[in-house]
Parts: sequence; structure tokens; C-alpha cells
Amino acid sequence: MSTSNFVRGLIVAYMDLGFSSRETEKKICNLVQKYRKRDQMVDEDVIAEINVSHNTCANIFKRFQEELSYKDRRQNNGSDAIYTEEEQTNIGQMVDERIGLSMKEIVTDININPKEASRFAIRDIFDRQEVKCYKQTCVVKPTEEQKSARLRFASKHLRWRDHWQKVIFSDESQISISPSNKFYYAKQKQDIDINLMKNKESYPLKVHVWGAISFQQPLELVLIEGNLNSKGYLNMLEQFYEKHLQLFEKGYIFQQDNSRVHTAGIIVDFLDSNAQTLEWPPASPDLSPIENIWSIIKEELWFYKDHINTKDDLFNAAEDIFYHSPTIQEAITNAYTSLPSRLQNLIDKQGEQI
Repeated sequence: MSTSNFVRGLIVAYMDLGFSSRETEKKICNLVQKYRKRDQMVDEDVIAEINVSHNTCANIFKRFQEELSYKDRRQNNGSDAIYTEEEQTNIGQMVDERIGLSMKEIVTDININPKEASRFAIRDIFDRQEVKCYKQTCVVKPTEEQKSARLRFASKHLRWRDHWQKVIFSDESQISISPSNKFYYAKQKQDIDINLMKNKESYPLKVHVWGAISFQQPLELVLIEGNLNSKGYLNMLEQFYEKHLQLFEKGYIFQQDNSRVHTAGIIVDFLDSNAQTLEWPPASPDLSPIENIWSIIKEELWFYKDHINTKDDLFNAAEDIFYHSPTIQEAITNAYTSLPSRLQNLIDKQGEQI
């Protein structure tokens, strides 16, 4: 298969965000498999898919090529020439003690990197010091009462298999471009204090959205203007119900969490009259497949950052990923099919977060 500078730029951009080579390979292979034509990647198809221009990715690769490839840099052992073994050990310890730093912050921190080594050299040091890149997972511990409710739910639905394929999962999420708080560097995976991982921008560009997915496909992504109250949510549900009436007529089950807006009287009355609902346990975002979708959207938005200047731009990019990214459907399938094992895991952990 021939590989263009556009595709090479995508690979470099993914790795520059902190994805491992295996994760990067998987993401690129998804695109290759979807757009393979006569053993060649068709750039125009990929551009339409991810809304990143050919020139942007080609320039990423060009800049990267001028600084040598990952393989060439590792063979050069540039970090050995910059830092002594003792200094490399100190760098690993400082990063491990200061959870929440992005790669950019590590490279530009004069205390961690006083000799201004490149991010490639720092990654070489991390390999030697066994410092790894982990995705942010801020754990909220459920109360004893919540754990009991989670265990009851898991036991009741543990034998569900195909039943999950007729559940519509829904949720709200706040979306912004904030790559610095998605990853952290440490020697071991840790439960991170959410305050350490907050966006460092004072007023980041962000939008509030509501979404719904089925096993077969992403169904709806809606921009929420202002604060969402019960009347606004009811209006959204009515439009969603009318648009997807055939699913509800086929016996699809609607899921939502237990937020105050969702449990308002007018919402309960509407759903009782029009749809089957799934009674959802409290403090259980770790069970919902749609949480995986929010994570993917937030990851892939980074590739749109040069084209996002307004909230409309941000929502349009999120919408494009939601409906068109090949990673989304794969994530939906995996999340739905993993629900039985998630429930068993929850039972094994006595109701704790999984």
C-alpha cells in the first residue's frame, strides 16, 4: 500500500498526542480498511471523514521529516548526549511526582527539562525510566447505598446478551478542545484527583451537548443552548421520539441517568406514556456505552483545532466525528458487547467503580 504525506502526517499527529504506536496503528488501519481502493489510501475520502485538510497533515509530516523519524531519533540516542543517567532518573522522578502535566508542559518546564531536549528525546528518557502515558480516569467513589443499587442492577441484568442491542443510551456532555488534560505521565496508572486535571485555560471554548446511540449506529447529537431545564429536555425528547418512532415501536428501551432534569415529573410522565425505560443505577457512568463515545469525540477534536474558532465550529466538528468517524461505530459495538463482562466486573468489585 502506498502511503501519502497526508497519512504520514496523521500518524505523526496521533503519536504526538501521546497515543502508543499500537493505538496509532489501530486508528490508521480503521481508515485504511474503510477507504482502501486498489491498495491505495484515497486522501479525499479521509479528508471528508475527519475534516482535516490535506495541507495540514502534509505539513505536519514535512516538519517532522526535517527533524528525523521516530526510528532515526531513537537510533541516534540523542537523549544520552543531552542528559546523564542520573539526570534522566531525576527527570523520571519529577514527572512521576507531578501528575497532570502534558508533554508540552514537560518539555517547556525549565525545572524538568533545563537543557531544552526535544519531546522525542524526553520520550526516550521515559522509555528508560518506565514512565508511561495514561489516559485520564478520574474516579468518583460511590457511597455504600449507591454500591448496593449498582450490585442489584448488575445481578438483575447479568444474563442479558442480545437484550442490550435494543437499548438506546443517552447522556449530556461538555465538550472542549483540551488535550493537556486527557493524558498524564507516571510510572504506574493512578486514580487522579479531578482538580489536578482541570483545563488550564481560564475560559476554554466549550459546548454542552446531548446525545443518543443505539447498538446499530449513533442516533442523535443536539447542541444545548444555555442551561438545560425540564421543559427544554422534554422538547428535545419529543423531537427525538418523533424522529425515531420506529425504534420505539419495535420495543427499544430508553436509558438515561438519574440527574434532576431527567427525573422531573413532566419527563417521567412523557416516558411512561411513550417508551420503555431502563431503570439506571446511581453513580454509574462507567457502565454506559455512550461515555466511550464522548471520550473519542474529545480525542479526535484535537485534529480539528486549527479550524475551530467559534462554538458553532466546535459543535460542527463534534457532530462530524459523532456521525462519520469510523472509530465511533467500532467503539459502540465494543461497548455494547462488553456490558456483560462490565457487570461481572462490577459484582467482583462489590459495586465499586470499574
